Amino acid sequence: MKEFIFEEWVELAKTDPETFEAKRKEVIAEIINSAPEGERDTLSRMQWIVDKERSSAKDPLDACVKISSMMVNRVLGKDGLVEVLLDFSSNCRKVANLLDK
Repeated sequence: MKEFIFEEWVELAKTDPETFEAKRKEVIAEIINSAPEGERDTLSRMQWIVDKERSSAKDPLDACVKISSMMVNRVLGKDGLVEVLLDFSSNCRKVANLLDK
């Protein structure tokens, strides 16, 4: 993948939205395909969800808010990253306490 230059993407989105969208999908596919094989399905499913949120949004700002909210929920929500890490940390302390005995 070539270097990402934000200004070029902005210009492309303004002047040729169809080409922008095709290139966006191409770059995303490259990134997903370059991930370890065991993670590709998960990344593809996540991208599908992001694309559905984008297509159901009334405008780009609404899409941004929806996707940001989704990410916050993945981190802070039920079974999110924070909860998983806290559970892991708690289990590590329990194991450490057992080993100290």
